[in-house]
Amino acid sequence: MIETVINKNTIEVVKPIRINVVEAQVPGPQGPLGMTGPIGATGPGPTIVPVTITATNYNIQTTDAAIFVTASCTLTLPLTAGLTGKIYYITSNTSGMVTINTPGDVYIAGSLTLNINNQYSSVILITDGNNWYIL
Repeated sequence: MIETVINKNTIEVVKPIRINVVEAQVPGPQGPLGMTGPIGATGPGPTIVPVTITATNYNIQTTDAAIFVTASCTLTLPLTAGLTGKIYYITSNTSGMVTINTPGDVYIAGSLTLNINNQYSSVILITDGNNWYIL
């Protein structure tokens, strides 16, 4: 049997269960959220990522994570060497086109560019250290 006690800012789970938690503080049965382990009652806590907002052409930095584009422009991804597993979240908040370029012979899902044509559309990119892929 699973018992859940809800206090003002926490949820205590008496028996571990697998749950998906997004930016919530949920203590697990073995202690507060943030402990090493799978996502769930005893998994990692909320993830906070750097946010970049741009309205002009922008060279994406290796320290970037979430990029919000507010006007038509071109984003250029960094070289992939040494970035295996790096993820970028890119959202277009403009009705214009956002173009994402790659440096050199690096590809995004087989192409040198990727266009986001619709306002509020997003793409999540990940690299294997050689090329970029769409998740």
